[in-house]
Amino acid sequence: MFDQRNNSSPSVWVTAYCCRVFSEASFNEWENFLFIDPNVIAKGISWLLQYQTEEGSFYEVSPYANRKLNDTIISNGYAYSPNITLTAHVLIALHNVKDLPGVIGPRLAVARQKAVNYLEIKIDSMRYGSRPYEIAVVTYALMLNKSPKADSAFIILSEHAQFEGGLAYWGREKVPVPDFKLENNKPFLLPRLPHKYDSENIEATAYALLVYVARQELVFVEPIVKWLNTQRLYDGGWASTQDTATAMRALIDYTIRSNIRNVTDLSVTIEAVSVPDRVTTFRINSDHLATPQKLHINPAYGTVKVQAKGAGYAILQMQVQYGVDRARFVTDPPVKAFSLQTYGKFHGRNASYIEYTSCQSWTYLEESERSGMAVLEVKIPTGYFILQTRLDEYVLSGLVPTLRRAKYFHDKVVIYFDYLEINPTCVNFTLERWFPVANMTRYLPVRVYDYYAPERFNETIFEAFDVFILDICQVCGSYMCPYCPIFASSCIFNPSISVILTSTTFIYLFSCFLFSPN
Repeated sequence: MFDQRNNSSPSVWVTAYCCRVFSEASFNEWENFLFIDPNVIAKGISWLLQYQTEEGSFYEVSPYANRKLNDTIISNGYAYSPNITLTAHVLIALHNVKDLPGVIGPRLAVARQKAVNYLEIKIDSMRYGSRPYEIAVVTYALMLNKSPKADSAFIILSEHAQFEGGLAYWGREKVPVPDFKLENNKPFLLPRLPHKYDSENIEATAYALLVYVARQELVFVEPIVKWLNTQRLYDGGWASTQDTATAMRALIDYTIRSNIRNVTDLSVTIEAVSVPDRVTTFRINSDHLATPQKLHINPAYGTVKVQAKGAGYAILQMQVQYGVDRARFVTDPPVKAFSLQTYGKFHGRNASYIEYTSCQSWTYLEESERSGMAVLEVKIPTGYFILQTRLDEYVLSGLVPTLRRAKYFHDKVVIYFDYLEINPTCVNFTLERWFPVANMTRYLPVRVYDYYAPERFNETIFEAFDVFILDICQVCGSYMCPYCPIFASSCIFNPSISVILTSTTFIYLFSCFLFSPN
């Protein structure tokens, strides 16, 4: 069995996903480099089969870290979960697992057929009222297992497709196309802001793309591929880890089936208004398809013009970073899902210690009673440090029941919670100055978000004024800065002549007394 985080209860979904990944990564040719013990997969599958009901569905035994799997329905004042989405995910894992030893193989075959039968019964009722995410995952699971209902599921999936600006996707709500403005009849793309269901839409569209590619519906996939690529983040991923893994798998399948790598030959010219005398040309062909090509533009202002010639596909992304010093300039979330309050107490010589307290809670009760796995990221001032062992001891102390993990990085502390509820959950830790650094920023970002749905977030600014006002002489010790005025200056001892003479006479008389022969 596998859990979602260290020391947490086992999870059906995580165990199924791990077995799925391990099975896909198990090849005889790779064993010298990556060996996966088949018994690990067999034990995971054996544990999974304990949590299948008689009707064929699977149910979760730990809190949902990924709330997309929780398809709870409220009817006549009662809440029940048909576990359709979770069953589809487990069924995908059972399909991928092959050649299990002993009696586990026949048990897996029976469990897989029961899960297929359960989803076949549910698929007709999913036409109305179900989320596109559920429909996409179920359709993919039935297609993999060659269910007679796979075609019916595909029809329902196609009925839920959304079309906007020549792009196709699956989502609960309409997603606006990337915004742009016209200057001299030329379109200039604007930054993409987070949408209410980003992670769910991306993963649902990725599963739909897997279905369309597997069915050889290649005429209809280009609008889907283009929409997925409009949702990318700068570093190559998408909203979260789970939707990124699914989107990458779907795009790889599309690339293999479309054979587009063999025809790609592009010349991309980039001109920035801020650097008028500089024109950069990138060549994209079979020699370096997988090699990122980057251009640093400094100063960063104005517009960037791009012209591409040739055949094939390429992805052009631009990242712009800037600092803000007021909370009103921070990007607002699509919906207010978290509350976040931060406090800091500075003490010690020249604010050498920072006692940090952060209180956060889940507030979007219209969506669920609590969040999924939540993450708190606290940016820390340069030069301050906290031992990882102290964070580990704090987690293991149990002072915060839902606190599962805390990690120190060179510029931030990251804290993981099983979930957050309406009642605030507070954490506190103390930072120590280990390295003298001055002239630091006054404002530090603090962010809390749902790990599997990062569009559910809240971000605020922590004001470190006590650190901001310190100059280098106030931060350094006397042995580091001997010429700083606060250390180098001192009172000059200038005793009077009479005092010196008196002292000399006293010493002389005292010496005579000691050495007198009488």
